[in-house]
Amino acid sequence: KLGEEKATNLSLKDDNARLANCVTVLTQSVKDIKKEKADAEEEQTKKADDLNKANLELEEQLKAAANKLDKMKADNAEILAKAAADIANRERTIDMGQTTISSLQENLSTSKDEITKLQSAEKKLKTKLGEEKATNKALQEDNAGLAKGITSLTKSVKDLKKEKVDAEETISSQTKKTDDLKKDLKNA
Repeated sequence: KLGEEKATNLSLKDDNARLANCVTVLTQSVKDIKKEKADAEEEQTKKADDLNKANLELEEQLKAAANKLDKMKADNAEILAKAAADIANRERTIDMGQTTISSLQENLSTSKDEITKLQSAEKKLKTKLGEEKATNKALQEDNAGLAKGITSLTKSVKDLKKEKVDAEETISSQTKKTDDLKKDLKNA
């Protein structure tokens, strides 16, 4: 009977040694999983921080671009208003010059040199009026280009918002995976 007890004790010692090895392996596996989990959480946090930082930078750039466009629009509006006032003044000047020419033509005592000078002045004013009208048209075309630029920036903002939503969904998915991993670790 003593031999049987020794054999049973030896078998129990072997079982205990195997169990101790299993506990050691399981403990190391748990440590490895915890480290992987911590690394994944750290990586996820870093990615979220990077995305937030990039998003803030993009918002600042968009604000700066919008401010610049607003200033350009205001400057162009001011230039257009000045050009319109100049055109109106020049048209009045031309109207006055034409009235003067008509009066001089009716008065035969007026010299031809005086008439020639006034006609020359009228021609110069008409040329300047044409130039001012061309400038006004170019400024209107510039405003149309600015409107297209604003539309493009608006589309870029929408695209950036969509990218932000996609990034948030990715982060949410990563968070869910991490939570599932935590639950699996607790259950293990």
